[in-house]
Amino acid sequence: MDNYVKIISQVSLFQDFTVDELGGLLKCLSIEVKEYNKGDVIFRQGDIINVLGIVIEGGINLQKCDYYGNNVILTTLCAKDIFGESYAGSRMPIPIEVVANQKSKVAFVDYDKVIQPCSKMCYNHNHIVTRMIELLATKNILLTTKIDTLSKRTTREKILDFLANESVRHHSREFTIPFNRQGLADYLVVDRSALSAELSKLKQAGIIDFHRDCFKILKGS
Repeated sequence: MDNYVKIISQVSLFQDFTVDELGGLLKCLSIEVKEYNKGDVIFRQGDIINVLGIVIEGGINLQKCDYYGNNVILTTLCAKDIFGESYAGSRMPIPIEVVANQKSKVAFVDYDKVIQPCSKMCYNHNHIVTRMIELLATKNILLTTKIDTLSKRTTREKILDFLANESVRHHSREFTIPFNRQGLADYLVVDRSALSAELSKLKQAGIIDFHRDCFKILKGS
């Protein structure tokens, strides 16, 4: 575990602690690191989980399979991102699948040991409960943002709303998105061909410019 302390110290849930403080805190938590290959399923739809995950290396997709067997990517996570905390807290079957999108390492933390203060009632452990509440609030905002994007009527409106949100998130008109074309199509719940065609139209109109996953907003639509 000592090999991963530096990475975990950069995770939002633990970033208020020094490496030394975190080393002591991790002794209170049951943490297990597992390795996955691309395409491996970490959690299946319907699982009941009691752990939250931290991506140490690689990346994962949170996705859902619809009635017709099509996978819809809800979000993509990379190193230092956390997942599963809402489902671990609810103790309800998860409505999604968690899948490695490349060779990855994931640290799993017992949710109960995160939210329940240790017997010593140490400050570090109490503080992490506050951080967990903040994390859940942030995730709720991000989910609301995505719902708003998907509520747009056309593919063009979805694209522009998504790119506008990414621009705000990166504090720049130039940014890199965490999706390839198929991933973006799945995230926006649109046909890939329609997505590519609309991106080309937006580029020709001088509204955006892009190369692969790098985008630049040139002007308002």
